[in-house]
Amino acid sequence: MTFSNLTDFTNISPNTSGQRTQPIIYNIPHCTAVSIPAKRIGEIFEKPSRNASCQYGLGNDGLIVGVCPEEWRSWCTSSNWVDQRGITFEISSSNKAPYELDKVAFENWKKLSVDIMRRYGKTRLLYFPDAATAKAYKVKDNEMVIMLHRWFVSKACPGDWLVQRLPEAVAEINARVQEIAPVQAPEGEEYTIKSGDTLTKIGIMYGFTADELAAYNGLSDKNKIRAEKTIKIPPRNIQPMTASRAIEILQKVKDGQPGGLTVTEINEAFDMAIEKLKS
Repeated sequence: MTFSNLTDFTNISPNTSGQRTQPIIYNIPHCTAVSIPAKRIGEIFEKPSRNASCQYGLGNDGLIVGVCPEEWRSWCTSSNWVDQRGITFEISSSNKAPYELDKVAFENWKKLSVDIMRRYGKTRLLYFPDAATAKAYKVKDNEMVIMLHRWFVSKACPGDWLVQRLPEAVAEINARVQEIAPVQAPEGEEYTIKSGDTLTKIGIMYGFTADELAAYNGLSDKNKIRAEKTIKIPPRNIQPMTASRAIEILQKVKDGQPGGLTVTEINEAFDMAIEKLKS
């Protein structure tokens, strides 16, 4: 049974068609229409009488429950055709229109989307506001496409709140997928500072911020480092802080095509987005 390593626990639903008959090409987010923890999402779908399931339940508690293995077809989108080809997510949300997603659950959907795309060799996520265009699009081997429940049955799901934010979210997911993975830093590793290095530059290499490196090395001024000196790398590995900086990049990847952008350009765009949000 295949689940993302981001999964906190599983509660396998009996509501499934078993092994898929089609390759995975769609990302299908749903709203739960009620703000609930991951455990409750799993409990809902464990009942045969529910006649529904999903791949992942994303709770308002920040936890992720695996409900239906990725290699199985879930019963989630009111369509065998799309569920055979998609990874389905039930994301904790408010119970009234526009069905705002709980923040932590929304962030977990983006993280899961990145993880799934990387594992399946996908480099580009697409979103078409028009249902006919999305359904007719011939998905390339390196692509995934967003599908919406409302396109297959008369429902509001996944809610206007998410639909309005999909272009921005897709750009962020694409940018994360194309980031260079941080260097693994075993406990006790040291880095010899080179001419032109900054703590920010070194941090990007290892997945840390300049402040984190300065604090770990007891540096009072993160802007004062000397070539040929060594600094210690913290004994852990996290994703680069640039993961959340994808708003301004919409100008270049609003159609889901960040190709051609360098990591440096993406990082700079992310920094601009954060500064804009702060202002």
